[in-house]
Amino acid sequence: MAKLKSPLFSLDAQNSLGRVISFVKRKVGTVAIKRPQPPDARTLAQLSWRTMYQKCAILWHTLNEAEKANWESLARPLHMTGFAYWQSQCLKPNPGIYLPLAGGTMSGAINMAGFQVGMLPDPAADNDAARKKYVDDQIAALIPHEGARIQNSIDQTIPNLTPTPITFDTVLWDTDTIFDPDYDPTMLVCKTPGKYLIIGQLEWDISEIGDREISIRHNSGTCIAMQRSYTVLEGYPVISVSTIWDLVFEDTLELLAAQTSGDPLDVLYINAYSPEFMMQRIG
Repeated sequence: MAKLKSPLFSLDAQNSLGRVISFVKRKVGTVAIKRPQPPDARTLAQLSWRTMYQKCAILWHTLNEAEKANWESLARPLHMTGFAYWQSQCLKPNPGIYLPLAGGTMSGAINMAGFQVGMLPDPAADNDAARKKYVDDQIAALIPHEGARIQNSIDQTIPNLTPTPITFDTVLWDTDTIFDPDYDPTMLVCKTPGKYLIIGQLEWDISEIGDREISIRHNSGTCIAMQRSYTVLEGYPVISVSTIWDLVFEDTLELLAAQTSGDPLDVLYINAYSPEFMMQRIG
């Protein structure tokens, strides 16, 4: 739209013709000048800052009157309005009052002033942040929990020269239905395949004659661990055996005791350690 004070083609034409041509007086007379048309650059950086500006302005309107008055007070010595000072601080790099509200890059330390980041979604990429509960759950899922520890609450007599499975009647714990006395009171049964730490221990009655032996027998008939004490001289010998073994579903294990005293000899019940048999999945 033309905004001229004199006819377009007169020597006294002034002001502009639309937003395209301006008429200005110079020493040589009236000159028609094409007005520059700056491009409306819409670079990613400009769009990001415009979006941030708009979001910070929206946040200004969520402040109560006392908060706005405080910003006005802070801005007055700088000859700024409270809103202008607020915007300058919101848009201050790294990170200003608020973290970038529409994406962006930050660097340096962020003082959260006792506040926390919440409502994080589960991470999808390697560099995504994660909630503590998500991390705890992932770690817990990786830790094997399958295991059992059993005990016999009475003495058991072991014949001379006869490896004998120890019978158990008490479950100290069992997280995977590994022990079932109704199925077999001598066996631990693998219900979850994996590598297991397997331990057996017991105390013998007194006899100064012969050897004492403890072993772990796999359902294949293989002895997978053994400990032997030669020529007992005195006291109540306590021996234990342990191994790590890769078990498959429904593999069974037994703890065997053997002795060569020449007569039957008791494996003694001692609370907390004899006779006890245990297995714990470790991988």
